[in-house]
Amino acid sequence: RTLGDLCILKGIMPYNNAHASIYLGGPIRQSVILLLHTADWASANTTYIQDDICVSSDNHMLESLVSGSEPMQWRLFNGISVWQPGQLEREIKGVAPFKKENSWLVIEDGVDLLFAENGIPQWERAVSLASSQMFDHYI
Repeated sequence: RTLGDLCILKGIMPYNNAHASIYLGGPIRQSVILLLHTADWASANTTYIQDDICVSSDNHMLESLVSGSEPMQWRLFNGISVWQPGQLEREIKGVAPFKKENSWLVIEDGVDLLFAENGIPQWERAVSLASSQMFDHYI
């Protein structure tokens, strides 16, 4: 699905960015549309995750994207992933019943990774970066 497809469903004329992909954000609430983007732009419902990364979710953001008012870098997602309060932190730390060896690969400062590549090249770069940061920690 593309931004143009979504705009047509919502009755918005897609002038710009019509071919931009919509990525799967998670298996829950597939009707939710989220925009992950750089902090150089904001919409009515923007939440700052870090100094340079934000999430927005409202109908006006779609109108802005297709009219040419857009962040420097962005990705549009449908659906979300959810955890119970504290669950993600426990999974990352390997707190029982979760095991550290089955934990997440977490990287520091992966902002460029969020927007620079797609698909398999993005995944390979993420795993490579996580591996090198992990080994740097132990060496």
